Amino acid sequence: MDPITKEFHPWQYVKNRAKRLLVPYAVYGMVMTCISIAYEVMRGLVHRDVISIRQLCMPFVGLIYDRGRMLYGGGIDPIHDAMSGIGGAGITWFLTCMFVASVLVALYFKIQKTYILIIYVFFGYAMSFLPVLLPWSIDAAPFMALTQIAGYGYKRSKFENESKQRTFWLHGLAFAVYVAIIICNHGVNLSLRNYGPYKFASPILFLILTIFGSMIYVFLFKIIRFPYLIEKYLGYVGRNSITFLGLQMPTISILNIGLFLIDGNETFIDALAVTVMAAAGVTFMCRIKNKLINSMPALRYL
Repeated sequence: MDPITKEFHPWQYVKNRAKRLLVPYAVYGMVMTCISIAYEVMRGLVHRDVISIRQLCMPFVGLIYDRGRMLYGGGIDPIHDAMSGIGGAGITWFLTCMFVASVLVALYFKIQKTYILIIYVFFGYAMSFLPVLLPWSIDAAPFMALTQIAGYGYKRSKFENESKQRTFWLHGLAFAVYVAIIICNHGVNLSLRNYGPYKFASPILFLILTIFGSMIYVFLFKIIRFPYLIEKYLGYVGRNSITFLGLQMPTISILNIGLFLIDGNETFIDALAVTVMAAAGVTFMCRIKNKLINSMPALRYL
């Protein structure tokens, strides 16, 4: 249900988004949490470590909190945290963040007052200075909501009716600003609420980056015609985006572990091979899921 249509109903929109985002979060989160626990047990057996009940329960806490040990900015080392410390939930943090953002989007389109946008900017900026990360990425949700609202506004603008010269100048300027911000505002990691190297300026630069970036990519996909097979695959990815996003990291992690066990190093070719294999693997799993939907309708939300 598109918020810019006259038939928009905020409560129904939020309800649909909950099914679309929270159901796969819970399912994929549980699967990845079980993988996380299995990894901890195997790691303990290999290193002869004693695994406590608390260690086995922490991943489930991470699933509820959706940031796990990232509450304190990370754990022992990034690789270990990626597999176990965040309880498998951190790599799908965007699903809960998108749901919270959807609630904010619904509130704005229900009221449609400029002061709502100002409030979102204020709270998004203010929460960037908090010493801890909030559950369900509530601290990052206002900026995500503003990006979505800007996208809907861009869709409503019907830029294709403008003169071609004006349209290209506008998007050319947006692209120049976009590239300039990428170069100067490096090191962005939204999952850790890291907007860049500049404490006070980076949150605003990040907001401009996401809004302009969304506008540029929508424009490019409207004017560029890809070969048939590429368009078909991109359409398939779009229809199965939640499945791809939910399965990409565990698939890549498992492939990386296997690759590391084989040669102990990671080169560019290794990374490229893992990316290709992960894309193929997740595509195959999507096809299996789509075939199962006919017999198990509940899977349509995954």
